[in-house]
Amino acid sequence: MERGFRINKHDLKVRPIHHWTPRRIRAHLALAYMAFACVQHLVYRIKLQKKRPLSPEAIRDALMARQCSILKHVRKPDRYVVPAPRTVEAELIYDALGLKFTDVPYALK
Repeated sequence: MERGFRINKHDLKVRPIHHWTPRRIRAHLALAYMAFACVQHLVYRIKLQKKRPLSPEAIRDALMARQCSILKHVRKPDRYVVPAPRTVEAELIYDALGLKFTDVPYALK
């Protein structure tokens, strides 16, 4: 339990929000729980597949660093995606989820 609270507070940065209606309170709790469940499942899948555990904080940092720039052509309506450089942690996450990892710029459709 304590580990779950720590993950919610520090790694997911879930903070108390003062909602006034029961519907909003339930929605806030549901979203916080779903975020926690997704992170725990991802930690489990990474550890199971790669035998190298990543903390929820390391997962959050790796995914936050995995950004892309979108470049727009000056004369045409074409747009291109330029991914950020890869990191070892991001590769572990992508492999655990079965996602394709690319560093090559590509056209945005």
